Amino acid sequence: MRPADRFGVENPAAAVEILRARLRQGAKGIGEVTFTQTDYKKAFPIVELAMEFDVPVFFGVRAGRYAERSPGYVGEIASAYPQAKLILGDAGGKNFMYGGGWEAVIILATYANVYLEIGAGPVELIDAAVQHAGADRILFGSDWGRPDPRNYLPPSDRDAYLHWRNLNAVALSNTSEAQRELILYKNAARLLKLDVG
Repeated sequence: MRPADRFGVENPAAAVEILRARLRQGAKGIGEVTFTQTDYKKAFPIVELAMEFDVPVFFGVRAGRYAERSPGYVGEIASAYPQAKLILGDAGGKNFMYGGGWEAVIILATYANVYLEIGAGPVELIDAAVQHAGADRILFGSDWGRPDPRNYLPPSDRDAYLHWRNLNAVALSNTSEAQRELILYKNAARLLKLDVG
């Protein structure tokens, strides 16, 4: 038996009401939401809500079969809602055999309202994203699953390793110090309307 809500939101209207309440409480964005190439239109009410509150929506594309979870659907949403702020997560699908991350760079370069979160993406993907879209729409991501990074676990822990690995990818990228600052925190602060001084 297939789960009723395998990848996305079974009832977008109910999701919108839950999200609306969270946004009224001060949430700075919506995510992680995930759809497929065939059901991405279910995201439209969520994107419209994000536009109403002027917050970004984070779309995850990290798991599942490529045909179902390729990042292309984020481009379709970006085209339908050019004023929405959309974050294409998981480096566009860095674990996909055929390189969803490269498709993500094309989407990033095509749509000015798309941001790319580079969690676990290779150095080459960061360089390509900067080259084709500039550093101001690239966001650091680490897949760090801890609500408080001070609860650091030993280096063998997957999350700690990914955090270290992703910081190194940015450090090794062909970017200037100013571009690295944008990627590591300034872009996210601007997008989420945070005062970081």
